[in-house]
Amino acid sequence: MKYINYDYDNRKMIQRDWLALDRTLLAYERTHLAYLRTIISFLVAALTFSNVLSGWKKIMVPLILAVSAVYFLVLDLRMLKRMHDRTKHICIKPNGSAL
Repeated sequence: MKYINYDYDNRKMIQRDWLALDRTLLAYERTHLAYLRTIISFLVAALTFSNVLSGWKKIMVPLILAVSAVYFLVLDLRMLKRMHDRTKHICIKPNGSAL
């Protein structure tokens, strides 16, 4: 796997670099929201199936869905940590310009 060096010197970044960074951050945000929608959907499905099904299915199906939701939560948290680690060194003034 090829790794990208994310050591930017924000004093040398030009407009193109800032726009690329904005696109990357927006893509991370969109992915994060997709993970949250998936987690909520799995949890709602687990609650629904626990009320509808009977017998051993009443326990197993919601349990599998809940474990899947936790798995997606872990993936989401790893992605957020990666995003934070890659962009924490880039400082932006409140007016939007680089420090």
